[in-house]
Amino acid sequence: DQRNIMLRNKKFLNNDMISVYDEQLSKFGSSLIESRIKYLNKLNEKGKIIHSDITKGKEEIEFTYLTHVKGRENISEELFSLFKDSYKRDVEKGNTSVGPHRDDFSIKINGIDARSFGSQGQQRTSVLTIKFASIQIIKEISSETPVLLLDDVLSELDESRQEYILNSLEGIQTLITCTGIGDIEKYLKNDFNVFRIDNGRIAEY
Repeated sequence: DQRNIMLRNKKFLNNDMISVYDEQLSKFGSSLIESRIKYLNKLNEKGKIIHSDITKGKEEIEFTYLTHVKGRENISEELFSLFKDSYKRDVEKGNTSVGPHRDDFSIKINGIDARSFGSQGQQRTSVLTIKFASIQIIKEISSETPVLLLDDVLSELDESRQEYILNSLEGIQTLITCTGIGDIEKYLKNDFNVFRIDNGRIAEY
């Protein structure tokens, strides 16, 4: 934020301060990128298995971290060089054009970009794969199971995917919102409660 504020207010632009900001951003940014890469590796490890199970082996999913940083060694030094190289452009635009805040990750299904070319069902399945894989990762790190929130979970999914998703909820505290419970009810186990919202009021179903 401080770097961007200085870039936007050119009369206060100070090259020495920009250099200090670049050093700090490189230090903490490299740590963030390394953590993200480690997380994506775990997400790939668990997500591939989960997605294959959901799709009965028909689809293979892959997550790839997208960053301006090309190498994986000396990330801090490379980030610092990127900040220096982009300085003139950043001054013109009034913002920082490179760094971890600009990074993203891609999702490919059978080698094809899911965001651009995946069906609604494939995109929704990808999101659910991320959720279930993330739950496993969080449990490994913290020994705690997070609460899972699912909104209109069965939309765009075929019956086999619906069945897998709902059967996978056992042992996970889950809040599901939907327009009706017809498709869900047959998969619900013993320990559950159903509520409806009627004219802004919550009532037991």
